[in-house]
Amino acid sequence: ISLSHTHRARRWDLMQQHSAQHLVTATAIKLFGYQTDAWNLGDELSFLDLETPSVTPEQLAQLETVVNTSIRASLAITPRWIMPDDPEVATIRCRGLPANVVGEIRVLEIDEVDKNLCCGTHVQSTKDLQVVKLLKVEKAKKNTRLWFVAGDRALHQLGVMFARQTTLTGKL
Repeated sequence: ISLSHTHRARRWDLMQQHSAQHLVTATAIKLFGYQTDAWNLGDELSFLDLETPSVTPEQLAQLETVVNTSIRASLAITPRWIMPDDPEVATIRCRGLPANVVGEIRVLEIDEVDKNLCCGTHVQSTKDLQVVKLLKVEKAKKNTRLWFVAGDRALHQLGVMFARQTTLTGKL
């Protein structure tokens, strides 16, 4: 079955955003101990809710720097399957397996960064993310919502922002 160009482009975009979420989440845990409570894959911007009441501008800058350093390192992003009773399960980041799990479970590993349970689609290497831009943080109930874009979407957003700035500057 052949996928249309539009379908392939959308799938690639979703893979970039989803893989970026894994990388940002794992890095926030590693740097600050901030777990991700929830996340949303939006049509233009995505967000994740970090389990912390606030994130400082310095933490945001450090998080973005470390995430993009991992991108430049071209780390493999590899899915694999293991049995739920494998002792390795205890070392994998997850919220716990449901009691009725039968058969193998899918582990997603980002070399040197994270192991997590996930059945979604992902890019094959951090280099495929191209760039992650952390846009802003805002209060979300007891957590902090972190808005981000990755890959081709980040480049598109940069073009949109530049065009808007050029228009506004012309009007001023």
